[in-house]
Amino acid sequence: MKNIIIKIQLLIIILLSSGINAYSQNNRTFVVIPKFHYGYIMAHHESMEYIIKQRVPSVDYMFGLQLLGNQKWQQIHNYPMVGFGYYYADLGNKTVLGEVNSLCFFIAAPFIKLKKYSLEYNFSLGLSHISKYYNHKTNYYNFAIGTPVNLHVNFNLEHKYKITNKLTLLIGVGFTHFSNAAYKMPNYGLNVTSCSFGANYFVFKQKPERIINEIPKFKKKFDLLISQSIGLEGSNTLSEDLYFLSNISFNFGQKFNHQGRWGVGFDVFYNNIFSNYYESNELNYKQLDLIQYGTHVSYDVILGKIQFTFQFGAYLYRKFYDYKKIYERIGVKYMFSKHFYYHISLIAYFGKAQNPETGFGFYF
Repeated sequence: MKNIIIKIQLLIIILLSSGINAYSQNNRTFVVIPKFHYGYIMAHHESMEYIIKQRVPSVDYMFGLQLLGNQKWQQIHNYPMVGFGYYYADLGNKTVLGEVNSLCFFIAAPFIKLKKYSLEYNFSLGLSHISKYYNHKTNYYNFAIGTPVNLHVNFNLEHKYKITNKLTLLIGVGFTHFSNAAYKMPNYGLNVTSCSFGANYFVFKQKPERIINEIPKFKKKFDLLISQSIGLEGSNTLSEDLYFLSNISFNFGQKFNHQGRWGVGFDVFYNNIFSNYYESNELNYKQLDLIQYGTHVSYDVILGKIQFTFQFGAYLYRKFYDYKKIYERIGVKYMFSKHFYYHISLIAYFGKAQNPETGFGFYF
């Protein structure tokens, strides 16, 4: 199996490198980014302590485009890099956890940019396939992952040093999360922290010039966002049942510069999974008993029509008091017009992914 994976990795590199070299004749700035990571799985639940055996070595190959400032947001964010990548990791326990292969999109941009040195973030999001997952007969120790296909989320903080116009070396630290977002239980998720080293290799004949235009002066603006979301959540380890959930979110905020928005808001949640508790305990309930109310603070990173949303909230009212008090939400919005957007979000509790959701919103 490992030999097959190595051959696939080499084939991906050869094919993509050939395509990049051919396409780079059009004065494009393509980047090939091989990286090696070495880390460990965090035992964030006591049942996971028994299945973590060894350290986690991993590699990823990213293929990106260095943006040159054709749009205003690219200059504002210090000319970021965007692209896609392939990730492979040995999870340190072949029998219970197996291996993971992921495909993901990424964006990388500098916090600090000097002549040869830069401090940058690299954020990637995609889908992963994990070879070993929970089975109540053959793999009942794996409470971390309940499905073969899972979300892949990674954040790296990287120090980069420019060697030549084409070659930049990097070292960094990162965090990688795998989860099915409670679509099927069990779903403690896997959290991997790691150190990494690698390189950026720029493919071009002649280094393209960056576009530098005058950025218009920013005017602070208050706004209101209203969104409606729906999703599904699994109930327990042995059940195949999925429960409908929905929420309406109101967020009042202010763009404080070209890059970001802060805000405060109010959430109304409806989660049919609570009916499972009442019915299994033969308790009477009303539909209103399945509703929760919460408030949140938020921060949005604005990248043109794409916005990344981070929220931290707390429940104000909940009939089901065994549920968590604090929640987090991370999501992506796409502004397909001046006043309408589509979004995908994930609600978590203390870092444990729980509810995936998607929907539309209005921007005023």
